[in-house]
Amino acid sequence: MHDLWVNEQYVVAQITANLTDEKGATVAYQSSYVFSRGSRTYLNAYAAIPHPNFHAFLSLNRDNSQLMLIDTDRITIYQISTPLLSVMPQNPSLLNK
Repeated sequence: MHDLWVNEQYVVAQITANLTDEKGATVAYQSSYVFSRGSRTYLNAYAAIPHPNFHAFLSLNRDNSQLMLIDTDRITIYQISTPLLSVMPQNPSLLNK
């Protein structure tokens, strides 16, 4: 992990992972993950954003939960909103509903 941003609702992590391709070579995979606070496993990521290479810049506007991404392919603004569907509710009052 090389960058981390936090606001009242979200945690954003920019990471590099070394993966092995089909030829057995090690390849660096660049991506960013958005987690809702309290859920920080890869399987529960709110959003996973791949990057074409390590030349990626992210900035989280903590006031309005907007994520700006600048990389070699594009400039993109993501609005991080409250999810419409919760697969594994963490609030006990939402279970079985």
